[in-house]
Amino acid sequence: MQDIEKFSAYLLAGPDSFQGTLDYLRNEILHDQNMIFAAVTEKTKNEELYVIANSGLSEDSVAGLGWLSMSSEFPTIECLALNEEIYLPTAEAWLKKYPGSNLFRQNLEIEEIFCFPMKLNPTSSHCLTLAFRSRPTKDSWAQEKYRSLSHLLSIYLQNIEKKRIIRIEMPQVSIRRRIANLNTLQQKIVTEILEGKNNQQIAEDLELNINTLKRELKRIFKELHISQRTQIYAKILDES
Repeated sequence: MQDIEKFSAYLLAGPDSFQGTLDYLRNEILHDQNMIFAAVTEKTKNEELYVIANSGLSEDSVAGLGWLSMSSEFPTIECLALNEEIYLPTAEAWLKKYPGSNLFRQNLEIEEIFCFPMKLNPTSSHCLTLAFRSRPTKDSWAQEKYRSLSHLLSIYLQNIEKKRIIRIEMPQVSIRRRIANLNTLQQKIVTEILEGKNNQQIAEDLELNINTLKRELKRIFKELHISQRTQIYAKILDES
């Protein structure tokens, strides 16, 4: 949850570098997950394949992905072809599904991979790929976390594609009206959330008892018609 909040706060600050955003995702958000690389790949209407941004891939690996475009036996390629989410939690799952590219997987030491389809423009298909080595502990919520991070990045990139600017501010739509109707303390809590702070940091900044903060959060969620704090970021990104 904290990873998602931190990444959301970063995106809401309006980074203007595509490459820097992937570097931040890899080095600051997923660094403790034994991440190998994050990459966004584009497939044009002419069936041409481009790795348009990546963090962690070598030039040889990028060239290898180009070679694999001749085959469907790679999760990124299948994600682009089918516009479907692909998740392989283990090397065994990869070998069973894509035996033809298992050597490439071994060379990169990939144990877990997540591919999320993205639609950044009407003429091409895009895929965000997150690849990991074996992790010390298996997080049962990993897939959902990757999906949430990917969804937030997808919304951000769509805004960049449309030349829209994202700022940390109240959106000019319904959620703004709901936030404006909150009391002063609750508005301060929302501001702290948008800055990526966790409950302990918010309680310290606002000099609140942690249980008081939790009660206020429940009231905020009810007033904003949400069930969790990450939805604030998603709504603001959607409505920016």
